[in-house]
Amino acid sequence: MSLAPITLAARGLTGEKDPSRLETGDLILASNVDFAGGNLAQKEGGSTKINAAALSGAPAIMKGHDWWPASATQRRVVATADGTLYKDDMTGAFATTLKSGLGATKLTQMIEGGAEDAGNDPKLFVVNGNDVVQVLAADGATTSNLASPPADWSGANQPSLMFPFRNVMLGAGNLNFPSQVYASLGSDHEDYVSAGTWTLNVYPGKGQRLVAGLLAFGRAWLWKYPVGIYWIEDSASAVSGWYAKEASNQYGAAPTPHAVAQIDEAIVAFLSQTGSLVLMQESSGALTGATFTDLTKALNLRDFMRNTFNLGRLNRAQMLWYDDKKQLHVALAALGSSVEDRRLVVDFNEERTRVEVTTKDVNEALWAELDTDRIPRPIAGDNAGFVRKLDQVARAVDGSAYTFAMQTAPTDFSDVNARFMGYKLFRALHLEYAPSGNFSVSVEVIVDGRSMGTVTFLMDTAGSTLPFVLPGVLSGDELRRRTRDIVGEGYYLSLKLTESGQNNPKLARAWAEFDLVGVSR
Repeated sequence: MSLAPITLAARGLTGEKDPSRLETGDLILASNVDFAGGNLAQKEGGSTKINAAALSGAPAIMKGHDWWPASATQRRVVATADGTLYKDDMTGAFATTLKSGLGATKLTQMIEGGAEDAGNDPKLFVVNGNDVVQVLAADGATTSNLASPPADWSGANQPSLMFPFRNVMLGAGNLNFPSQVYASLGSDHEDYVSAGTWTLNVYPGKGQRLVAGLLAFGRAWLWKYPVGIYWIEDSASAVSGWYAKEASNQYGAAPTPHAVAQIDEAIVAFLSQTGSLVLMQESSGALTGATFTDLTKALNLRDFMRNTFNLGRLNRAQMLWYDDKKQLHVALAALGSSVEDRRLVVDFNEERTRVEVTTKDVNEALWAELDTDRIPRPIAGDNAGFVRKLDQVARAVDGSAYTFAMQTAPTDFSDVNARFMGYKLFRALHLEYAPSGNFSVSVEVIVDGRSMGTVTFLMDTAGSTLPFVLPGVLSGDELRRRTRDIVGEGYYLSLKLTESGQNNPKLARAWAEFDLVGVSR
């Protein structure tokens, strides 16, 4: 008798097809899975509506922001597809209409600024590339038009992105000058015309337009669509000596200001124009100060991205770094879908990044809000006027269950032990788990592509305590192991694990028990 382990939380999704490159524990399906909890495969947290009734007209939520006009005052601001800005007092009523009549279905970005000097109000800047920049001062009841925009920002030629740099506010993306960056006064983030303001033309003629930007590694970084990444060389003492330097002419960003997100002090993630997820890392050894790693390529997920997501809607993608769980969330549309009903989640807790796809929510907008413990938690706006808290303890979406599913890549266990490559007679399956309730996980056993049936494993405390000691100890929170007899003979084994109730399975690994009966049959 032989025994081989199958890890469940160590590898994450892969698109690898070559058996010699696959490892036991690679996943070909990971849906609504959370790898962040102690390296166990768990069901991703649930979702709960913030507003009991949909916003008027049930519009899609284009963007939201956690706004703190004062240290003890929290507000929620959202932009909707019908051109309305709402403010909520954290009750879910969204009782304040800040602005209506803006352009419909416009990509919207919200950036904090203001508070330039003692006594100055903090301000929230709202840009959408179509309407005059809206400014919410402190806890105001309405927004106002940007006080002093540059002459180029007129009519429908408006900035589609903003971000702070040094002590000024940068804006860009207006279609009548798509490579130009505009800087406000440091003393007034609404003033782009007075003496002391400045502009910078970023490689005109290369790429179609500037689409995203942020401050990282002490530099202002700018992305163009479809290609071009640049940074502002600002080492000269005078602004007149500043200029743009090219960091990459291979990569660019998807055409949205939400295509970039900072992960930590040394890493920025961005979604490329082709749908690749790329990491930009600070590097003193590189001429540009940064190196680029195509994570999609490294994990062999390029075909997976094309076959899973609607890459024609990358302009509606949004990215969010969930620092408490060290996860990057990317809202995307499923293949054939016209709404962002998937989240690609990349877990950075271990040396190997682990990927899963969340299918339980519509995520037209993603942002983070501080909870009662002042920890930023993910929030999503859907396509029907609702805002939801994500990663909730209850494994339900508005009270309804969703399915946790994962499937291991077919393995002959030769990476575990070369002699396991032969023909096998499968006898039993052992599953290790942390007890989490009186419910079962179903495991479909697949041998050489043929289903051998399904066995179930109860997730209560009655399994044997690990290490596997007889007689079993039936108390405590230790990992447990249950065993089920299985049948099937062949070379390759794949396991499909599912749970469809309002429960949270916590799975560690499986063990396959088999007899080797020859190299072939």
